Amino acid sequence: MPSALETLGNLPMELTSFVGRREELSDGRRLLSQTRLLTLVGPGGVGKTRLALCLAAGVRRAFPDGVWLVELDQLADPRLLVQAVATALGLRERAADWPAELLRAHLASRHLLLVLDNCEHLLDGCRKLADRLLRESRYLRVLATSRESFGILPEVTFPVPPLPVSVAGAVAPAAERGHPDAVRLFLDRARQVSPGFRLTDDNYGVISEICRRVDGLPLAIELAAARVRVLDPQQILARLEPPYRLLKRAGGSSSDRHGTIVDSIRWSYDLCAGVEQKLWERLATFSGGFELEAAEVVGADEDLAVEDVLDVVSALVSKSIVVRQEGTRTGRLKMLEVLRAFGLERLRESGAGVVVRRRHLGHVEQLVGGMESDWVSPRQGEWLARIDLEHANLRAALDFALTDPDGAPRALTVLVTLPHYYWWTRGLLAEGRYWLGRALSQAPVGSGPSPVQVRALLLDSQLAVGQGVFDPEAFRAASELAQQLGDPRTLALASYVEGLGALWTGDLHTARSVLRRASRTAAGGVDPDIEIEALTVLTVTMATNADIGDPDELQACYAAVLDRSEPPGEIFHRTYAHWGVGIAAWCAGDLARALQLHREALRWALDLDDRNGIAWCLEPLAWIAAAHGQLDRAATLLGAAAALWNALRTGPEAFHHLQAYHVDCDRRLRDTLGDAAFDAAMRRGSHLSTAEAVQFALDDKAGRPSPPSASTSPASDDDLLTRRERQVAMLVAEGRSNKDIAASLVISQRTAEGHVERIMMKLGFTSRAQVAAWVVSRRGDQSGAG
Repeated sequence: MPSALETLGNLPMELTSFVGRREELSDGRRLLSQTRLLTLVGPGGVGKTRLALCLAAGVRRAFPDGVWLVELDQLADPRLLVQAVATALGLRERAADWPAELLRAHLASRHLLLVLDNCEHLLDGCRKLADRLLRESRYLRVLATSRESFGILPEVTFPVPPLPVSVAGAVAPAAERGHPDAVRLFLDRARQVSPGFRLTDDNYGVISEICRRVDGLPLAIELAAARVRVLDPQQILARLEPPYRLLKRAGGSSSDRHGTIVDSIRWSYDLCAGVEQKLWERLATFSGGFELEAAEVVGADEDLAVEDVLDVVSALVSKSIVVRQEGTRTGRLKMLEVLRAFGLERLRESGAGVVVRRRHLGHVEQLVGGMESDWVSPRQGEWLARIDLEHANLRAALDFALTDPDGAPRALTVLVTLPHYYWWTRGLLAEGRYWLGRALSQAPVGSGPSPVQVRALLLDSQLAVGQGVFDPEAFRAASELAQQLGDPRTLALASYVEGLGALWTGDLHTARSVLRRASRTAAGGVDPDIEIEALTVLTVTMATNADIGDPDELQACYAAVLDRSEPPGEIFHRTYAHWGVGIAAWCAGDLARALQLHREALRWALDLDDRNGIAWCLEPLAWIAAAHGQLDRAATLLGAAAALWNALRTGPEAFHHLQAYHVDCDRRLRDTLGDAAFDAAMRRGSHLSTAEAVQFALDDKAGRPSPPSASTSPASDDDLLTRRERQVAMLVAEGRSNKDIAASLVISQRTAEGHVERIMMKLGFTSRAQVAAWVVSRRGDQSGAG
C-alpha cells in the first residue's frame, strides 16, 4: 500500500489509453530533472494536456509533497489565478493576506510539481506567478502547457509535435505494434466506438491518409475515428477533401497546424445534424462540465424540445464532441476546451449568445436557490460537493451577469442566496468578497437600497470577519441601511454579523448580547438559517468562555441548536455546537464526554469536507490523547492539525484563551518524548491526508509505530519501504552521497534526495546515520534468522 506521501496530489484518473509519445515522455522526464520550469507548447489539439498528465504521473514519486494539477481552461478572470492555484493545492483561506502570501508560504519549503494546464489565455498572469513562485520556492518545479512559451528564466520550452504518420503508399506492417503512433491512435479510438473494428490491408492506406490529412494531430484523429460507427474509413476520408483541406506551407509551422485543427473541428461540426450543431453551441456556455438536467435547461428551446436533449447529447458523445467525466456520482459531461471555444464562437456568430448565456445564468440561480432552500437537511454534504463541481459555472455565470446590462442585481441575488458557509468551508472568502465588490460597484446603493443590496453589504462584512479584517465603519454603514429598510430578515442578519465581529475581536460580552438579539429577531420563521447560526455561535462563545455565561444558559442554547438541527438531519451547526460543548467538557475535566463530542463533530466535518472544522476537532483530540498518556498519538494528531492550520493560515491562537492548552500539550510532549521523537511524530501527522488524519483520530487502535531505534526489528519496518527505497537505504549505509546514489541508480540528484527524505520520514529517523544503523541491524537480524 503506498504511503500518504506517494499519493499526494490531485492528478485525475485517465479515462482513455495513452498512445505513443515514448520519445517525448523520455525527453520530458530528462528535462524536468534539469529545469524548474518546463513548458509544453503547441497548437490546440496537439495533445499537450495528455502528455503533461502522463509525464506528471510518471515522475510523481520524485516529489514528496505531491503533483498538483491546476486546470486553467475553466478560469476566465486573471484576477482569480492565484486563488485557483491555491484552491487546487487544497489551501483554504482564513486570512486577509490571502491568497498570494499564503501560496508563497505554503510552497516555500515544499518539494512538489505544479502542473499549470492551458495557460495561453492567462499568459501574462501565469508568467508573473511562475517567476515569483520559482524565485521564492527553492524546491518547486512547474510543468506548464500553453500555445506560447512564458519567455522567462529558467524556462525550457518543449514543442509538442504531432503524432508520427506513415509515408504515402506505405504497406501495412504485419505486427500491429509496428504502426505509426497516429494510426495506432485512430485504431484505439475507433475500437472504443466500434469494438469489432479491424485494421486490414485494404483500409490501412486510407487510415494512414486520414492521419496525414489532419497532420497527425491527436484531437483531429480522435474526431475522425469517432465516425467509424456510421462511416467507413473511405467515407471519412472523402469528407476530408476540400474545402476542409488546407494548403500547407513548407515546414509545417505551428500556425499551419493550428489552422488544420480548426479546419478539422469545422469538418466535424459540419457533419453534425443541425440540431446537434445548435446544442454544441449552447453546451459551450458551460465551464468545467455539466449534468444532463443542466443541458436540458440551457439547451432546450422552441427548436429543441426538452425530451429530445438526451438523444442529441448522446449523439454528441458518440462523436467525441462531449465526453463523460467518470468518477462523479452525478454522471457529469464535459466538452474539450478547444471544442468549447469553437462552439462559443459559433454561438456569438449566430447572435444567440446573450440569450443562451442568460439561460445558463438562470440555471445557476436555480441551483443556488435549491441549495439555500434545502440547506437545513441531511443533504448538506451533497450540496457542498455539488457546488464544488459547479464552481466554474458559478464563476462563468457571475462574470456574464456583470457584463450584461442590468445584470448586477442578478449577480447580487446569486451571491446572497448561496449559503455563506460555502465560501467559509471552502476557504474562498477572498473570492466571495471579490464578486461582491464587483457586483456592488455596478449596483450602487444610492438613496433607496434594496434588501438584496444590504444583505450583500452585510455578507461582505461577514466574510471579512473570517479574514480577520472586520471593518466596524463599513459594518455600521450597512447596519444603518438595514435599519432604514426595517426588514426583519435583514435586521437579524445585521445583528448576527455584529455579534460575529464582536466575538472575533474579543468583545465577548457584546458578542453574547448581540447574538441573543439576532436569534430572537430571526425566530418564528423569520429566517431559520440565521436563527440556528446565531444560536450555534452563541453556544461556542459561552462554551469556550465560561466566565461570560452560566451552565444552564449554555445547555439551553446547545439544546436549541440540536432541536433545530437533529429533526431535519442538519450537521453543519451540530458540528460546531458539539465542538464548543466538547471544549467546555475538556475545561471541566470530563475527558470521556469531550472525546465523544469531538469525535462526532469530526465525522460530520469530514462529511462536509470542512477542513476548518476538522482542524478544530483534531486539536483537542490531541490534548485528550496526551492526557491519557498516548504521547506518540497526541504528537501525530498535533502534526495533522498543524498541517491544516498552515493551509488555513490560522491556528489555535484564533481563540486566545485556548492557546494555553495547545502550548501546554506541545511542551509536555516534547519534554517527555524528546525533540527527535516528537518532531518525527509531528512530521508523520503532517504528511497524513485529511481523510487519513480523520481515520487515525477516530480509531482507538490506529497509529503509527513510535520512531524506531537502530535495534528495531526490521521485519515490520522493511514493509514500509519500496524496493527502490531499500536500494537507496543500502547505498546510504555504504556512506554514499546523494550525488553518488543518483549516479549509481541513474536518477537525478533531486530524486535521490527525495528518496532519502521519504526513507527517514517513514522510519521516523532524523539523520542518515540512523538509516545506516537500521540497515546494519536488518542485515544482522536476517543473518541470525538464517
